[in-house]
Amino acid sequence: MEAGDTPVLVHNCNVYAKQSYDRAQELHKGLFKGPEDGDGGYAYKNDTTAVLMARDTEGNIRSVVASNRPYVPRAIKNQLDEAAGDVYANGRGHAEMTALAYIQKNEWTVLGGAANRNICAFCENSIRDLGGSLEGQTFPGRVKTYAKGIFSYMGERMFSP
Repeated sequence: MEAGDTPVLVHNCNVYAKQSYDRAQELHKGLFKGPEDGDGGYAYKNDTTAVLMARDTEGNIRSVVASNRPYVPRAIKNQLDEAAGDVYANGRGHAEMTALAYIQKNEWTVLGGAANRNICAFCENSIRDLGGSLEGQTFPGRVKTYAKGIFSYMGERMFSP
């Protein structure tokens, strides 16, 4: 691609996915318990915070925030700005899937999304089933297996519809 006579590199990353990723990272920091806790605490180290951007039925852009817990922790809810379109979605299961279910229930349109950590294979398959795809930088990750082992992989944290 060129801008005038100058060739430019284009990075095809959905702007809503990138905004969701930045917001998920920012919100998740609210769970940090501090260095006195060693590694920031269990929730900071192990929980998932997802942010999905959607267009509501009136055309407004909304940020749907969810957690892997059945409820969005108060430390995250306290950071939300309802006037700016932030809403939270409670529910059982993976954070990304909880936010997607909220969007579908309200008949909104997904614009992009992300999580503070790598999107797992289950959520990736569900995103792909809806016609979406993962994108962006890959990060090292690990998953505990049923055989009590650890599987290491590189994974993305953002997705587009």
